[in-house]
Amino acid sequence: MDEFKSGYIRVTMDTISYKNVCDYYNQNKPNDWKPIYNLDRVEGGFCIDLENTYHLDANDNIKQIRWKNRKLLPHSWCQSFNKEETYLLYQTLWNLYPQNENGPQVFLE
Repeated sequence: MDEFKSGYIRVTMDTISYKNVCDYYNQNKPNDWKPIYNLDRVEGGFCIDLENTYHLDANDNIKQIRWKNRKLLPHSWCQSFNKEETYLLYQTLWNLYPQNENGPQVFLE
């Protein structure tokens, strides 16, 4: 897991199935982790509920990463996924979207 420094995932495919990604991630996460789900924002992305948080701003109650230019990036003022959660999401995308005739479709950077 030490092979990535900046902590983001880049993809080359045009679309993904949020349902398939969330289902696969949640089936393979440790039991003590909160589930991942689709981030309901214009950019799209993924989120995980934070423990015992009850803020008026919904962004303060979740960890999140959002799409930007085919990259899943931390949002500047929101809590992001930790390294282990990011790596499991990368593994999930890698397994669901294996390489095609042009090579890999998912990269950890």
